[in-house]
Amino acid sequence: MLRTIAILLFVAVYTVVADTGENLSEYGSAESPTTSEEEECQLSEEKMKKQAKKFKNKCLKKGYESYIEGCVTQGNIETMSDSRYKRCGNRERKLAACDYRCPVDGDWSDYGEWSTCSEECGGGTQTRSKECNNPAPAYGGADCEGDATQTRDCNSQACPIDGEWGAWSAWSTCSEECGGGTQTRSKECNNPAPAYGGADCEGDATQTRNCNSQACPVDGEWGTWSAWSECSKECGGGTKTRSRECNNPTPAHGGNDCQGDSTKTQSCNTQNCEVVYKITHTTGSGTHDGGATSGAYLFTIIGHDGSTGEHDCSADRSKGTTSTCTIRDTAKIGKLKSMRVKNTSNNKWVFVDVSVKVNNVLRGRWAGSQAVDDYKTKTIVFTYIGDQLIEYVITHVTGTGTHDSGARSGMYEFQLKGANNAFYTAWHDCNANRNKGETGTCRIEDAAELGEIEQAGIKNTGDNTWAFTSFKVKVDGKVVANWSGNKKVSDYKTEWINF
Repeated sequence: MLRTIAILLFVAVYTVVADTGENLSEYGSAESPTTSEEEECQLSEEKMKKQAKKFKNKCLKKGYESYIEGCVTQGNIETMSDSRYKRCGNRERKLAACDYRCPVDGDWSDYGEWSTCSEECGGGTQTRSKECNNPAPAYGGADCEGDATQTRDCNSQACPIDGEWGAWSAWSTCSEECGGGTQTRSKECNNPAPAYGGADCEGDATQTRNCNSQACPVDGEWGTWSAWSECSKECGGGTKTRSRECNNPTPAHGGNDCQGDSTKTQSCNTQNCEVVYKITHTTGSGTHDGGATSGAYLFTIIGHDGSTGEHDCSADRSKGTTSTCTIRDTAKIGKLKSMRVKNTSNNKWVFVDVSVKVNNVLRGRWAGSQAVDDYKTKTIVFTYIGDQLIEYVITHVTGTGTHDSGARSGMYEFQLKGANNAFYTAWHDCNANRNKGETGTCRIEDAAELGEIEQAGIKNTGDNTWAFTSFKVKVDGKVVANWSGNKKVSDYKTEWINF
């Protein structure tokens, strides 16, 4: 009992000292309060194994409470003698000096949801799985036992059987002896008959043909309309058609053709198509830059013709993390323009770059630093990424100083910025002659729509300083940006020039 009281008193003293911010060295380490100087490991690997075994069986299982990570106390410390308690403390200190950790055996997490059945009918299987992470094995602990997945049967009901036509019957007797009659034949939907919800046979169960058409003229009449065709589009407005033939009866012996159209067209699937927007963003690395995963922010994608609704977009927004979330919307917004983020909570979030894919095609990117404060709304404007790559021809003149020469490729990356520096290309390597006093030309291709080029950035990714005195950009043979002066790009630095 006295030993328990002593341990509790030490924890209480440590907690008070930690809360007041005093120097803990007066009381010893929070993890190892038995020594003021860090002890060196004096155990060989074999001896450490023996000490660890004794420590587990003679100390932990007897109720000794250890500060070593992973060690779990068993038993009742009240039954431990003072001499054993002292020996346990010595073992604990020796093991801790060798950075020993108690093994932690792995245990299974709960099973996840069952997967979709592999078959819609006729018997399939579905699976579910669990992970060995509750806890995960550590410090040499055993892996989980058993299988990580389960399988079960599903959708055992019989599959639908679509009906098929049987053979045609013989033709009936002609309805007229002359002047044009008709006769028919029929078939049944029994080869096989539809079952288990299968589709009926398509088409007509009877056929009609003219007979005894001699002598009298026969005016044409339309047959029945066919079934409507499939819609030409699944969404966004398509068309479907149906047709009929002038065969009921067909004109004969100088009779008149059928009057009117043989086809009809009708609009279908006029609802807007669903568009998938994948938003990839990077959260700032500041202490308070991290944001909530979901439920705190509403995202709106804005185009030149409209905007989506407001959507929660679940993603990891912890400090310094890059992650992607997806929203789906049927609004027709036209060409991507910007994105609005509304903070509906008191959870501030700071992001430093964003890119958006529209139906898996990169259409916009943005970089900077934007804070979405509590209950505030912020909008960023994207650099639009089009379908057509634009070739930028860059010509520069290297300086004539002793150390002005630079590397040809693999050392510098170039970026061009457009109107108000809001639109920009990606960073590109640009292979060119950069010997002292030489004129070099290189090409980069990028689909970003910049407008008028206002800036160029040169990023030195190594330890090879380069200085240049002129910089010119051409598109389709036309000079679109021109600069002259004296600019040095030092080791591992980025320099910008304004056109």
